[in-house]
Amino acid sequence: MKKTIPTIVCSLLAAATFATPKSSFSTDQFENFTLHTYASFDPMADVSFIVESENKLVVIEPQAFKGKVEEFTTYTEQLGKPIEKVLVSFHAAGLKVYEDEHKVITKPMAEFMTSDRAKGMLTFFDKAFGGNMDTEIVEFDEQIDAAANFTVDGVEYRLEPTAVPGMPGVNIAIGGKVYFQHFTPAKGRHASKNWITSKAAIDGALIDTLTAKAGGYSLLLGAHGTGRAGPEDLDWQIRYLKTMKEIASSAQTADDFIGQMNVAYPDCQGEADLEAIAAKLYSAASSDRSAANKAAAMDFIQLIMGDRNYEEARKYAGEYIQHDPRIGDGYDTLVEALETNPLWKNRPKRKIDFKNVAADGDLVYLQTHKTIKAHDDGSPARRVVTHLFRFNEAGKIDEHWTFAQSVKLKDSISKHPLF
Repeated sequence: MKKTIPTIVCSLLAAATFATPKSSFSTDQFENFTLHTYASFDPMADVSFIVESENKLVVIEPQAFKGKVEEFTTYTEQLGKPIEKVLVSFHAAGLKVYEDEHKVITKPMAEFMTSDRAKGMLTFFDKAFGGNMDTEIVEFDEQIDAAANFTVDGVEYRLEPTAVPGMPGVNIAIGGKVYFQHFTPAKGRHASKNWITSKAAIDGALIDTLTAKAGGYSLLLGAHGTGRAGPEDLDWQIRYLKTMKEIASSAQTADDFIGQMNVAYPDCQGEADLEAIAAKLYSAASSDRSAANKAAAMDFIQLIMGDRNYEEARKYAGEYIQHDPRIGDGYDTLVEALETNPLWKNRPKRKIDFKNVAADGDLVYLQTHKTIKAHDDGSPARRVVTHLFRFNEAGKIDEHWTFAQSVKLKDSISKHPLF
């Protein structure tokens, strides 16, 4: 292994910074292998591992930062055994020093490294760390499936795809005794904001931790922080994630979510991570609700105004407070007003022409357009109707406002289009 400046294909996600100021090595002895853990405490708190069997070494998640790469590779060389594989789950980093070794990456991670997201991340890291994190991409000798098994010198390695959406890395069972996940279980600390990015991520993280629990592993590993945890840390994390899932399913706002989590875990460290998780959970939820409400508003108007299918449109009606002074409150009152209006009742069905649709919280506004005959000479005019709806938490319409504007095209002063 030549001592050259490392090439980095960096980690996808940064973890929380830990306070320990100095890097350290630790060892754990098992029946047929020794695990060496290197906690770098670099700016991203990266952790690397060496699995030492009787005759060979396997390196998992190489180092990334200058100085740390040299420290790690020097320690590896002192073990006096050849490296059989350099295995990358998520940190494709520091690989140029391994010119003669067999470099292995999973197919999902290899695919990710070609994406614009990865390239943008590398550019950001290069600037953020002033070039101390080398971001050159190297070629790998082998790409393997995210679900693969192999054996090196009598030690079995079993790779399993993570259940967390958006994470291209894998979990790795080593010798039936050790289980690696990207984020180390950490008792008394909130989950990383880079791990929990959505409600689906909570479910995925819970699946991964329960899988680790079912394996009965005596040591849990992760790629950041101290890198090592025990079964009691994993048990705590499972309870934590179950609590988070329950709170996220009932809390209506980010503040409510944070408050309930702090009641459940009053002494937990990492408040900044909790706040970031809440922001992601509830911005995503708000976006989803807004999209659903916009679709419901358009469908409602099409059913009422275009199809005159009042029974089908009823599914969107809530309290339906009516601010149109011509019509009373309630959905049935709306239907009655339309059905008893002979001009309206005799109109042909039509496809509504939607021009602008937007949402702000529980409010949705939309504009519809229709060309009409404005006056006796037959010159055209346009009628623009703006509807404003307020939706409740169940996705039903509780209030409605309407504003109509008829414009004779030939009389337009500004000459600007309406849309």
